[in-house]
Amino acid sequence: MSLIDFAKNVDVLKPFSELDVLLLYGIVSPWLKGFLHGREIATKIHVPGFRNLLKRGTKLEPLYIEEMIEAIDVDFIKLRSKHHLREVKDKLSDKQIKIWRYFVSRKKVEFFYATNREFGRTITRVYFDVDRGENTTFEQALEVTKSFLENLKTSSLMDFTKDILISWTGNSFHIELNLKEEQKLSFYNQYITTREDAETKVKKLVEETAKQVSVKLLPEHERAENAITIDPSQTPPGKLDRVPLGCIHLDKNTHEIDGVSFPVKEEWLYSGKIAELITLKPQDLIANLNKFIPLEKFFISS
Repeated sequence: MSLIDFAKNVDVLKPFSELDVLLLYGIVSPWLKGFLHGREIATKIHVPGFRNLLKRGTKLEPLYIEEMIEAIDVDFIKLRSKHHLREVKDKLSDKQIKIWRYFVSRKKVEFFYATNREFGRTITRVYFDVDRGENTTFEQALEVTKSFLENLKTSSLMDFTKDILISWTGNSFHIELNLKEEQKLSFYNQYITTREDAETKVKKLVEETAKQVSVKLLPEHERAENAITIDPSQTPPGKLDRVPLGCIHLDKNTHEIDGVSFPVKEEWLYSGKIAELITLKPQDLIANLNKFIPLEKFFISS
């Protein structure tokens, strides 16, 4: 039985009564193949009362999306619901053991990847996080996203850009540029960074956008109360990004799952459709994947 057929009759987050996000991530993995090809998977594991655990290819054997597509099936997920890894290692493939270590069972695990791979000095993708500070709203994040995107599309950065991907994170928006050619890391320092001492194209675009929106907008890395920030700092090699389809989002105060990521058509930002979709929960996403088909139009093969 396919994962998606199985998910029609169960809770996608608790397929065998126990919490296990791997069914959700197994279902979306084939749609992520082009987008994540060659980029190491990473996960953030929420451990109540402790610091979040980060699993990534600099600390463990690297994990790739093709391995997830191949190794995640219903039997594997069922086994995870009844056992700890050490009890059933002899029944698992090497790929399944590796996946289990990244996606711990019975925990809330967020699905990330290395934006421009874990190692190296070049980039093929530029990332912008429209980050909501305390006391800011979805409507304000949407306003900033639209205005920044419009300014970005008329800037000289488009000379370097092949495609743009917009995604909803479960709480706000990400914008990613797929570059026409691989660039040295100096490209990021020359054009993209918004650090305090920088005078880059992007920093000027953020400052221009700040004059056009009704909310306080900053070119910062850290969240600021009553303000939204545009943060590109997860662009360089070794930095991580949330996958744009199916990643759970946790409320920063309650740590409950309050949303799920999905790719966004640009016209949705203006039609009001995005306001209907931001309340999607993981089960809703799986039941309505047809809303995002053909997904290939959102995703970039690299």
